[in-house]
Amino acid sequence: MKRKIYLQISGGLGNQLFQYAFAKNLSIKLNSKLIIDDVTGFLIDRKFKRKKMLPKNFTYKKINFLDFLKINIFIAIKKFFFKKKKFLSIFNNILFDETRTNKFEKNIENKFDKKKNIYLVGFFQSEKYFLENKELIVKNILNNTNIKIRKLEKEIDNKSILIGLRLYEEAPKNIKKKFGGIENIIFYKNSIKKFKKQILKPKIFFTSTHPELNKYKKKIYSKGKLINKLNVNKLSEIEYLIFMSSFKNFIISNSSYYWWAAYLAENKRKINIISSNKYNNLDTIPKRWKKINYFKKK
Repeated sequence: MKRKIYLQISGGLGNQLFQYAFAKNLSIKLNSKLIIDDVTGFLIDRKFKRKKMLPKNFTYKKINFLDFLKINIFIAIKKFFFKKKKFLSIFNNILFDETRTNKFEKNIENKFDKKKNIYLVGFFQSEKYFLENKELIVKNILNNTNIKIRKLEKEIDNKSILIGLRLYEEAPKNIKKKFGGIENIIFYKNSIKKFKKQILKPKIFFTSTHPELNKYKKKIYSKGKLINKLNVNKLSEIEYLIFMSSFKNFIISNSSYYWWAAYLAENKRKINIISSNKYNNLDTIPKRWKKINYFKKK
């Protein structure tokens, strides 16, 4: 019987793309069937009320009821009896809990050797988890473009800079630190100054889900333009992500969503990026981005 990989997705679109990219890459490498639980992660997401947002052209088998019970029982056993372990192996089954590490886990295929069922839980926020099939995964994401997006892309030129602010306005104060914390306004101001040395009269665009974005814009750079997926032709999450990838210059906070915008843009052209270092995973920011990352974590 063919080996199976079970993935439980959760979080917003950025996190879901990381999760899928790793599982898809692994399923190709191990010649395994990919099965996704796209229910549990959202049933228990009462604080953020997120939902499945994976592109429709992504290929996988949706989990059935029996497998749904199996993966959740396995995760429960891991949570209550082996909480600190990254890997839990029981007979022909193994679970990898990526939330127990803050960096890319090397040589994980060796852990899965001869295991019939592989269960994946975590965020996997590093391109190192899907580098072998990066081209295929990126192509599948970008295949969701349309005429509406292409028309909007014409408004962006080489002087345009996208500033992505993730302010976690929907998160309770006691758990904001779990996401790395909110990036300081000084980070954005200094980043703009750096870009101004390279670009004469830059066109600065701010994007965020925060309802009071204009207040933050005034503190950072009052002349900037506000954009979001609602005022840009009411785009869906995936459409807006692809639209953002039309920029060449980026200043991004610790957001998986804005990370993917820059990453997809990089697939189209050489980009200039200044990224926050507040990501929980030490391997989230590619080393090639760090070459122009002027703001290191203290």
